[in-house]
Amino acid sequence: MNSSAARLNITANRLLAALPGSALSLIEPHFTSVSLATGTIVHQVGDKIDHIYFPTDGIASLQMVMRDGRAIDTAIVGRDGALGPMASLDPHRSVVRCVVRSAITAFKISAVKFRAAAAKSIAVRMIDIHCNDRLLSQTQTSAARYARLSLDARLAACLLDVSSLLASDSILLKQHVLAEMLAVRRTSVSEVESKLKASGVISYSRGSITVLDRARLLKLSRATTK
Repeated sequence: MNSSAARLNITANRLLAALPGSALSLIEPHFTSVSLATGTIVHQVGDKIDHIYFPTDGIASLQMVMRDGRAIDTAIVGRDGALGPMASLDPHRSVVRCVVRSAITAFKISAVKFRAAAAKSIAVRMIDIHCNDRLLSQTQTSAARYARLSLDARLAACLLDVSSLLASDSILLKQHVLAEMLAVRRTSVSEVESKLKASGVISYSRGSITVLDRARLLKLSRATTK
């Protein structure tokens, strides 16, 4: 993990890119590069978090799981954050399910090694705080969207969020995955995507979505329910 190429990949994660060199040097030797396929369950509710993942590409959803088994997406994590950061300060069991939505490449580090680095560096310890602040903000935004926005607007907002995290106008998300993320039926997602395609805002084919008109998608994402 000491090559210049590895460092360039590491800094593709915004949290790691923001670390001072002295802090990054404490954790970089312990990183392993991994790939997580779409649909992979990174951890379930109640699982002990043994590793922390720093994505450089792809996205994962954090889900609250109800007693009846239903799950609601509360946040999306990509190259702006980390998976399992709560274990960075003390041994931790997950209170959410984490599922990969678009194939992830990431740097993985054991929670034990990360905690040892955190004990030596305030900058490393702050990663947990930054992640928690962002997740809280996302959860609040998600709740506001469900209360105020139409499905068209929520889908538009979701596509903008994912596009930003992937740093690409091309998004690989099948309709049933989007339906799970938005807690609606797949047919509802299909109807909205068809409208967006017909109006020239997006194109899509077999789970591949391309944002064609970001300005109009942004405007649509702010449309409140009637």
